[in-house]
Amino acid sequence: MQRYVLSVAALLALVGIGTKLHKVARIGQSMEGHTPWESWLVVSVADVIFAACWTLIWLIFLHGSRGWLRGLLVMTMHVLAAFLLLLLVIEHGFFLAAGALLDWELLAYTAEHLEALKKVISSEMGAPTWAALVGVVLLAFVPLWPMGRPAMAAEPVERWRGRKLLGLLVAICALAALYGVGGKAPLPDKLQPIRGGVIAEHVMGAVNDWMDTDEVEDIADIKPLEPLLVTPGATGGRHNVVVIVLESTRAQATTPYNPDLKTSPFLASLAKRGTLVENAYTVVPHTTKALVPIHCGLYPKLVQRFDEATPGALPSDCLARVLGRMGYASHHIQSPESVFERRRELVTAFGFERISGMEELPHEGFQYVGYFGYEDDVMIQPSMDWIDAQQGPFLLSLLTVMTHHPYQVPRNFPKGKWGVGRKLSRYYDTIAYTDRFLKKLFAGFEKRGLMENTIFVLVGDHGEAFGEHGTWQHDQTPYEEGLKVPLLFLGPGIEAGRRVAGLWQLIDIVPTLLEALDLRVVAGGLPGRSVLSDKPHTELRHSCWQGKRCQALRRGDLKFIHFFDRRPPEVFDLAADPLEKHNLLSAGEIERAEVDAAIASLADWVRQTNGRYEAQARRRKDPFIRDRPPARIQHRTNIVFDKLIRMIGFDVERTKLRDGDAIRMTYYFEVLKDPGPGWLLFVHAVGPRVKRKSKRIHGDHVPVEGSHPVPEWQAGQFITDHHWMRVRPGYPSGDYKVLLGFYNTKRKNRRAIPRGTGSTITSQRSVHLVTLDVTNPKKKRRKVRGHRERLNRQQQALVRDRRPADLPAAVTVEFGDVVRLIGADKARGRVRAGESIVWTWYFEPLKTPPRWTDVFVHVIGPAPSNSHYLNAVHVPVLKGLPVHQWRPGEVIVDPHRIKVPANFPPGSYEVWLGFWDPNLQNERRRYVPVGPADRLDPAKQRVRMGRLEILPRKR
Repeated sequence: MQRYVLSVAALLALVGIGTKLHKVARIGQSMEGHTPWESWLVVSVADVIFAACWTLIWLIFLHGSRGWLRGLLVMTMHVLAAFLLLLLVIEHGFFLAAGALLDWELLAYTAEHLEALKKVISSEMGAPTWAALVGVVLLAFVPLWPMGRPAMAAEPVERWRGRKLLGLLVAICALAALYGVGGKAPLPDKLQPIRGGVIAEHVMGAVNDWMDTDEVEDIADIKPLEPLLVTPGATGGRHNVVVIVLESTRAQATTPYNPDLKTSPFLASLAKRGTLVENAYTVVPHTTKALVPIHCGLYPKLVQRFDEATPGALPSDCLARVLGRMGYASHHIQSPESVFERRRELVTAFGFERISGMEELPHEGFQYVGYFGYEDDVMIQPSMDWIDAQQGPFLLSLLTVMTHHPYQVPRNFPKGKWGVGRKLSRYYDTIAYTDRFLKKLFAGFEKRGLMENTIFVLVGDHGEAFGEHGTWQHDQTPYEEGLKVPLLFLGPGIEAGRRVAGLWQLIDIVPTLLEALDLRVVAGGLPGRSVLSDKPHTELRHSCWQGKRCQALRRGDLKFIHFFDRRPPEVFDLAADPLEKHNLLSAGEIERAEVDAAIASLADWVRQTNGRYEAQARRRKDPFIRDRPPARIQHRTNIVFDKLIRMIGFDVERTKLRDGDAIRMTYYFEVLKDPGPGWLLFVHAVGPRVKRKSKRIHGDHVPVEGSHPVPEWQAGQFITDHHWMRVRPGYPSGDYKVLLGFYNTKRKNRRAIPRGTGSTITSQRSVHLVTLDVTNPKKKRRKVRGHRERLNRQQQALVRDRRPADLPAAVTVEFGDVVRLIGADKARGRVRAGESIVWTWYFEPLKTPPRWTDVFVHVIGPAPSNSHYLNAVHVPVLKGLPVHQWRPGEVIVDPHRIKVPANFPPGSYEVWLGFWDPNLQNERRRYVPVGPADRLDPAKQRVRMGRLEILPRKR
């Protein structure tokens, strides 16, 4: 049995040590004054210890077992060994691809997002990798064949006594000593991360992940940012804005930053027409994180998750939302897919009105490249089409994908001869393709005459590493190749041919654009500075995508890199050592105290940044969720939705707007009961009809600035909900009715029934709050024709100025003070099931009926069950004249065709008629009829019009 367990442990040790030796060879370093064999010996200590511990643990488990229990334990040992061998191979494959270790945090993230990442993983899965994976699984079960059966059948070993127990204690002490020697032996800095055992590191990582919530505990001193508000100057808000984000583009790979490298001559020509930032840096070298500073001017949350995509999570408003309030249309277009890493949610949180990813773009004639999307040219025509449809200023954001790993270009694109390695050469080809894409894109702007009225920003989201410091790609690269990006401003008010020195970061883009647009910040604040007028930063801070993997601080020419407990810090003087080869700390040329102070500064930056996101949730909720109603409400209401939520009022800034304007509305709610799951708030502004379709402004949103969804509301809370509503440029002049309500996605989008006073309740279960008067000089208000003019000849003949001479037997019933029924006439009193009958009603309006008044007709089956019921609601006058368009002095002749369902059984049915209005306060919301007592149903507030005999259906 001992030899059997040792054979499995030896296999684990050999694979673990073998991958370690390969890592040492790949990193290519050995200890000063020592041979590479000594480095290999030190990094292998952890794997030897693990194999010994594995042997001891399984011998203890198997000691004294036999029969089916021993068989179960042996099989468990083999399955676990196969899993650990897979982990070792996968981790080593990741190291070979990225130059970094696959720790538990990243492994858990990969498992959670496996469906989205499978294309990324498969791109690195060559034949050797598959062979290694299959091989280690087979090897894990090899001992079962020659030794497994005898081992499982063997009798249990006698209880350990004396010498055996002493031997076990000696073995444990020897392992502890071995670990102590190996754990303290010196190693080169870049070998430090591989000192420990891969399996043990993952186990500890899982424990730490379970215990660590990433929450900032002490944020009492952190003040949240106020929402960003701007006011325009003399020329403010007149220029269009186009932000072009160049995926995985490091500065040194482009011609403006490396003139000897002709990858991007068109970009170099644009740099001569605008202002180029010589030293621009990303904050986090990961696209989704980098988009936050680009579009919002804020540091992203320094965690691996994408919490910024959660509605209301961003500490301040982003550029799209700010410009949207000034009448800008906005659209984000990207050639990669839009669902990866919550990208669609993130862009929506930025405030963009529309997002188009790979899923929406036309693909015909374009090639799918890499594993994220189509070639970048797929964005050009949709961008131009959208721009052509705009009638006011716009914000357009574009995100490329060609330069992302695995660096593929379309088959017909000419490859360059760059004189570098294969992978870097392929990367330069993608840079050249992106340059051609920019040339085509700008040709479209030139053709439309937009260059003089559009401000352009071209920026890399992050750089890309190709083994310069042992890492590949970008997520875990805190060196210049991963952080330094191109940044170019171009357009009106931007100085041509200028090169800006000093330290700048992606957080500076929004302040620069606000200054270029002549927009002055009056509320809120941003950490960035304007490239056009401000002085550069003296310090920059960076974090790797995995927050606790690496960080960097740039202070003047000094750069401090912190690797946490994975390896010692590094310090470089970039003025004398731009390639970051000479570590000042290991050379003893800088005091450790200064390095520790820099690391403490980074820790405080993380606390402040993440704490601001935590404070944001508190700021957005606390002032707007109270236990008592606000003292001041502009328009008070008392409308209850499904006995769950009461709307107690609303505020509106103004009701007269121009197309493109935005107003802020505020709604006040009292929560009567916990709403439960599925409830959403909707706000619509319904305007005039254009081509038989009403123009509509969609204002659906998550309340409390996105931070307090309706299902989270609790009984007793008073909710204040601020909401911006914008009329899109080009919308026609006219009245836009603002309608509000609640609906439940868990109940087939059923709307809550509103009941109460203070605002008009519509028949569509919404509340009409206010009517906006929108003016568009280019699309003037249509002349409203009279209600009769809109009718065709047949319909007009049914609206008369006097009672007809042939009025049938009169029946007079008044419904409130609104309308009088003066007669009824049915063509015949019998009808077969499945057929129709016409019953004509005659009405006289006593006054103009309220907006939502409607007529209803009920056909009710024979007593006593009354089980067959037909609600024959209709629009009067052959669907041409709703009740609210009736006018006093008219006589309305309403022929109503009632179709009897085919499943109605024969018998005598009663026909009832009445009028209702959802704004009435009685229980049934019906007008009380006054007339002959024998015809009235006071309980249900309707009048009986007669009987209908239904005959059997024809066979």
